[in-house]
Amino acid sequence: MRWYYGWNVMAVAFSCQALVYGLAMYSFTFWVTHWMAEFGASRADLMWSTSFSIAAMGAMAPFAGRAMSRVPIRLLMCAGIACFVLAYVILSRATAAWQVGAVYATLVGVALLMTGPLVAQALGAAWFRRNRGFAIGIGISGLAMGGFLMPPLTTWLIGELGWRQAHLALAALVAVVAIPAAWLVVRSRPEDMGVAPEPAGDEAAVAHTVMDGREWTIREILGNRAFWILAIAFFTPNFAFRGIQQNWGPYAADIGLDAQTASFIVSVSAAGQMVSKLVFGALSDRFGLRTLYWIAMACLAGSAALLIGQPSMPAVWGFAALMGIAAGEFTLLGVFCARQFGARDFGKVMGMLLFLITLGSFGAVLAGWIRDVTGSYDGAYYMLLAVLVPSVVAMAFLHPPRPSPLRPEPAPGQ
Repeated sequence: MRWYYGWNVMAVAFSCQALVYGLAMYSFTFWVTHWMAEFGASRADLMWSTSFSIAAMGAMAPFAGRAMSRVPIRLLMCAGIACFVLAYVILSRATAAWQVGAVYATLVGVALLMTGPLVAQALGAAWFRRNRGFAIGIGISGLAMGGFLMPPLTTWLIGELGWRQAHLALAALVAVVAIPAAWLVVRSRPEDMGVAPEPAGDEAAVAHTVMDGREWTIREILGNRAFWILAIAFFTPNFAFRGIQQNWGPYAADIGLDAQTASFIVSVSAAGQMVSKLVFGALSDRFGLRTLYWIAMACLAGSAALLIGQPSMPAVWGFAALMGIAAGEFTLLGVFCARQFGARDFGKVMGMLLFLITLGSFGAVLAGWIRDVTGSYDGAYYMLLAVLVPSVVAMAFLHPPRPSPLRPEPAPGQ
């Protein structure tokens, strides 16, 4: 059987995300204590940095989504990687907390957008039909691989070189590996390589791709109920994930874990996240998406609940395992979007969704603020549990698009 080039494209999307997201998001928490000591800043002050980066990514996402239909994706990816490298060089020279926030709100935000889930999912939707869910799962599981590899590397480099030189070493690593790979391998769609798209395969796969040729106006997207249900259903999990993930380093210190142990727990959880994204992606090609979503939400709620109080080490490992499984829900967003809106305007629709969903990044700030005010993260975790309720309810109202005699008939069910 001939190798399909689309898998090469997804492998590069996977690798670039592993580097950029593994450092910008998963490793962020391990810079915080050093910045607190260096700049005299509070947890909440520094948590604004990562929230600014996600907010910037969300604000630019609609424009980037539309640009993907006009500009080669490899060019966008290379520009994003270059922004990340420049960001880390500047951070190595930072002298105040506000400078960290400014870099994350600009350069890091661009880097996350141009190398992240929007790009990976758009590539998966364009290159694949029969294995679309699995391909999207591969693309975005790079985030989890980054979470597995980068925190131990980051903490080791900080210990060996200090936090400033560690930034420079990591910037060099990303520049040498990611830019050549993206430029040489990535193409926006099969037609750019003279390659035939992946065959749709069986009847179910054909049904899932019948919307692919549909063109959507912004007014039609905003007037579609499914768009708003997806926005709600994926906003609150992002809010909870960011609240837990970006506060993990300070929380681990509160309960007496050393930095290496805390980073190892993140790595193990990230390994679970990578597996769950692949598994959820594969299952989404064959089973009901809503059921998979609710399973992920139950795991996310359980992970937050286990951190309340003074958890034992078994409870901490249980948290890591459940967080790993819950991360599979991020794969489902791309599959939901492709099934509801098709592949042609996938970037446009997903960009608009991400603008709303990424507002959940401020969960990190709120959780850090609650800890500063109350002296404990317990109130933050109760709050994160509460915000998951609307998303679980909203998903019950999401149904396949109705058939129209004037348009291709959509998927028979989710």
